Amino acid sequence: MGKRIFLATLAVSILYLYSQACAEIYQGIKPYSTLGEIKASFPNATFSKITPALSQKYDVTYSVTGTGINGEIFIRFHDLRPFWKEQSDEASDEATQEMYSRLAQLSDDSISVTWVRWVPDEPFPVERLLEKHGNPDKSGLADEDDAPFKKWTSKGIYAHLSEDSKEVLEIDFTFTEKELLAAQKERFGFSTDTPAKKSKKK
Repeated sequence: MGKRIFLATLAVSILYLYSQACAEIYQGIKPYSTLGEIKASFPNATFSKITPALSQKYDVTYSVTGTGINGEIFIRFHDLRPFWKEQSDEASDEATQEMYSRLAQLSDDSISVTWVRWVPDEPFPVERLLEKHGNPDKSGLADEDDAPFKKWTSKGIYAHLSEDSKEVLEIDFTFTEKELLAAQKERFGFSTDTPAKKSKKK
C-alpha cells in the first residue's frame, strides 16, 4: 500500500510540475525516460549539459551529438530532486522526511525527459513534414521572435521554419496527454486518467 501511494504521489507530482506538456515520440525517447536510460540508448553519443537562458527551476538540458546522429538533439529533463528536498524539509514526521530525503539524493541519471528538440545538420523542405503529417493545426509567426512556424498540436510537433517558410530549421517534440498517460501506465502500472476524470469529460 505504501509503495502504491508513493508511486501515485510521484506520478501526480511529475504531471503537476510539467503539466500541459504536449510530443510525438522521437528517436524512441518516451515520457518518463531517465537520463540513464537515454544514455544507454545512445551508448556512443556525447552528452553535454547546457543551461539555456529560459531554463526554469527544475529544468536540466543536455545536448546530444555523435556519429550517426543527424545534427544535434537537445533534451530537456525534469529534475525532481530539489522538489523532494523541499518536501523533506517540510515533512512533519521522520519516516516521511527520510523517504523524501532518499529521493532528493538520487543520481543524476534519475532525472526524466520532458521535451526534445532536433536541429538537423542541414535544413530540409517543409513538404516532407506536410507529406508525413498532413496540414498543420496552426501556422504563422512566433510571438517571441516573429519567426515562421508550423504546429501539429495533436502530435506535439512544432517546426521552426526559414524566413521564406520553405525549409525546416529545427523541430520541437513535446508529449501529448495520451503519451503521458500511456507511459505512466507502462512505468508505474497505472495512470492518473481515473474513472472520475473520464466521467467529467463526458
